[in-house]
Amino acid sequence: MARTPAMLLLTTFALTAPAAAQELYQPKAIRTVVIDPGHGGANLGALGITGAYEKDVNLAIARMLRQALETRTGIRVLLTRDDDRDVPFDERIGLANRENADLFISLHCNASFNQRASGIETFVLSEVALQEESEKLATRRVSRQGRLAAAETDSAAAVVKDLFQSTAPSRAKAFAEHLITRMVKRTGSKSRGVKDMPAMVLRGAEMPAVVVELGFLSHVSEGRRLASEEFQKVYASSLYYSILDEDERLAKLQGPDRVATD
Repeated sequence: MARTPAMLLLTTFALTAPAAAQELYQPKAIRTVVIDPGHGGANLGALGITGAYEKDVNLAIARMLRQALETRTGIRVLLTRDDDRDVPFDERIGLANRENADLFISLHCNASFNQRASGIETFVLSEVALQEESEKLATRRVSRQGRLAAAETDSAAAVVKDLFQSTAPSRAKAFAEHLITRMVKRTGSKSRGVKDMPAMVLRGAEMPAVVVELGFLSHVSEGRRLASEEFQKVYASSLYYSILDEDERLAKLQGPDRVATD
């Protein structure tokens, strides 16, 4: 049965309802999440059919997601920006690396001259971009911070960073696949799949990092939904449960002994 707008809005109940202390979800594998609201400042992003700018939609949903995670779970949440400014790409992913983030999620919205284009899609770093980043490490000084703080030398830090960078995209792809399945089910949008791209905002990530294109601001109905506070809650809710799903999935992969000692 097709999900009506009223049915979709009911799915936000668990996102907005207050939780008692004993009901807080305790993370098993994901301790810190960095949410990146794409664009900002003079970098407006796409313009929707309602006049809404992508930068504002991204930030609104990011704030809702942060509130849900902070009030209902023990997961630490950081935003790359919490106001209307454009943060350089390296500072966005740099924050995630410094803070030992377990997930990096960059939120965006699509637009197209084809006004029938719609749906959610996710992106992970391409193999070509990954190779380029690996080659750069040979000529760059790598700061010993975050996960690299224990390295004895800058050279050792570069080796460790290369290892983290090389394994992160495959783990990101697994998360992206689960995320888009959950989001499509919860929002009623269609899936445009998981794709590779040489995205600047994903380069240098030492953890699973994904770009989520939440939908098309240029689409007559999807654009209105993305600009609506009520439906922004639905998108935030779907992201919230995607993160909890991923935490449970990682906990099973790690096994009970590792989870218990983290």
